[in-house]
Amino acid sequence: MKYRLLILILIECIMSNIVFSGIRAVFLSLLFLTFVHAQEMHIVQEKSIDVSTSESISILEHSTLFISPEDIPLGKAIEEKRFTAYDRSYLNLGISKVYTYIRFRLRNPGDKKVSKALVIHSPLLEEITLYEGNGPRKVSSKGIMYLDETHRTIPYYFTVSLAADSVQTFYLKIHSSIRAVAFSVTLERKEDFLAHDLTEQSIDMLLIGMVIALMLYSFFLSYYIRDKSYFFYGFYLLILIYQQASYLGIVQLFSPRWFAVFDTHMILAKITLLITASALFSVYFLELKRYTWIYRTYIAVILAFFFAVLLFDPHDGLVLHTAILGSTLYIFFNFFSGVYVYRKGLTQARLFIVGTGLVSLFYLVMLLDVLGIASLMRYFNSLLLFGSSLEAFILSLAFADRYMILQEKNQRAEREILYETQHRTELIEKEVVSKTRELKQALETKEVLMREIHHRVKNNLQLILSLIRLQMNEMEEPKAREQLLTLENRINAIADTYSMLLTNDALEEIDMNTYVETLLMDITGSYDFKNFDIDIVTDISATMPIKKSVYVGLIINELVTNSYKYAFTRGTGTINIKLQKSENHYTLHYEDSGKWLEPGTHSKGLGLKLIHTLAEKQLDGTMEVSTETHTQYTIRFNR
Repeated sequence: MKYRLLILILIECIMSNIVFSGIRAVFLSLLFLTFVHAQEMHIVQEKSIDVSTSESISILEHSTLFISPEDIPLGKAIEEKRFTAYDRSYLNLGISKVYTYIRFRLRNPGDKKVSKALVIHSPLLEEITLYEGNGPRKVSSKGIMYLDETHRTIPYYFTVSLAADSVQTFYLKIHSSIRAVAFSVTLERKEDFLAHDLTEQSIDMLLIGMVIALMLYSFFLSYYIRDKSYFFYGFYLLILIYQQASYLGIVQLFSPRWFAVFDTHMILAKITLLITASALFSVYFLELKRYTWIYRTYIAVILAFFFAVLLFDPHDGLVLHTAILGSTLYIFFNFFSGVYVYRKGLTQARLFIVGTGLVSLFYLVMLLDVLGIASLMRYFNSLLLFGSSLEAFILSLAFADRYMILQEKNQRAEREILYETQHRTELIEKEVVSKTRELKQALETKEVLMREIHHRVKNNLQLILSLIRLQMNEMEEPKAREQLLTLENRINAIADTYSMLLTNDALEEIDMNTYVETLLMDITGSYDFKNFDIDIVTDISATMPIKKSVYVGLIINELVTNSYKYAFTRGTGTINIKLQKSENHYTLHYEDSGKWLEPGTHSKGLGLKLIHTLAEKQLDGTMEVSTETHTQYTIRFNR
């Protein structure tokens, strides 16, 4: 019988062409060959199990088993005596499509009827059928495919009853096409089982609640600080909650049968979503876009799993085992990525390494259980959920740690910026002082040079005036002397501006009020106008650049000289001179109260031509003239 079992399992491996199933088959064969009874196996006589005790009884180690790659009739298996003794309390075949048949005998030595709960400890089994008698007769079916509203416990159980002083043979037929086949079978008092199951449900719901709280916390942070890593971690926890709720039997407990059946076909999709969310979280949290080859590896892993979902049959054992192997490799690569970027200087990866390292161990334990290599999960079904809760807590601390690291970096950067700013400010202040000193020296030099230039210009003009006066002294003809005198006054109007510049602090602007007063005194003193009683009224409130002031001085010189010569025949009169500065332009208004001896005669002279030229060409202004009652000139030009 032992050789027949080995041959059947190896045939399954060869026919399905699955490498992982081959490894599992060899492992299971060695397991069965090691732990089978030493007595002759061709004829098996099971020991009956006393149900009168109140303690929990392990059924498997008092049973005989038959594992077949095909669904053969139970009667045929009994007839051909294919059952082999099994002395372990747990059976783990991993993801396998084999059919497992279990035979055991119950005995009630008492004088009262006994009812017990026959518990199959695995919420992942798809089909469980109970038979009784040597016939045998089908009693009931449980499992994911047979869920109904009476299912209220995480494990599946049957109620078995034995009459007083009786012995009964029972058979269990167990099969799963996608889910892992790993279970134990116990016989317990129903009250004890229900109480224990309630405790287990409470623990599972507490752990799920913790993960839900951390998931909501991640989404909350993602919304308020706009960090994508928090969002993807929250999404990862959401998928993990769903996956663990399915693995622990919570989905089967609270969902309708159609959804539980649908969920059995979602193994590959759930693995893909878990890896996708985990990979995206790692990419953003570890800032992996800076490391091109790691980033591209993550993208390749995501695409590979998505293509697997779209292109391959999730019922195919090879696909499932390949996905599981890929998940295992991804877990270790994810851990390696954290270590890699930490060594590259990303301090915030330290708690990421701790969290992913712990959950990697838990995932490894679960994967070994799923593959049928080890059965550690049977001692604590919620191990992965507990590990995920611990990982979520650690990574939540990692978020806080990341914030503290960033805050420390910001503070350090602010200190460096402050120091650099102060240092630069000191350098700038020193530079400013130095440049200011240089500029001050340059300005002083410029001022000295400007004063020297103005002084030289003034001296040159005075020299010209002296030459003109010498020439006048040689002239006897009155008309020639008058022309030289007019020329002298024009040059003197220019010389006065440079005289003022030498006495003022400002070397660019002329105080026009002082300048015009000086100019009027020179005009009155140059001609024989001392006997005239001319009242000159000025209203001047403007400063002007030297170039414009010279032109205005020449215009006023011509206008006043003409008024003295042609307007005041009786030697009395009034001259009004007004110069105002507005926002955009200057306005010069000149008016005398005299009556011209020869109206229009003076307008043909050089003086008026000079006035027009200076006003319209040099000052780029406009001039209005009125001589109906007395002479008025209004000249406007831009600033």
